[in-house]
Amino acid sequence: MKGTGLSEDDVAELMTNLEASHYYKKVRLKVTKQKAVSGLRLQNFEISCQVEKTVAKVNK
Repeated sequence: MKGTGLSEDDVAELMTNLEASHYYKKVRLKVTKQKAVSGLRLQNFEISCQVEKTVAKVNK
């Protein structure tokens, strides 16, 4: 997946959330590059992960 975050912390938080999800596994950062846009220093990133097709039922 590719995207843009406002900071490296935003990218790290996304990765943490993906790892905590039952739907994704093997979350890895492939690339991150800083890019200046309208005075903002944005983080372009690419993350690889596997999508879980079957998710075990979670006890309620």
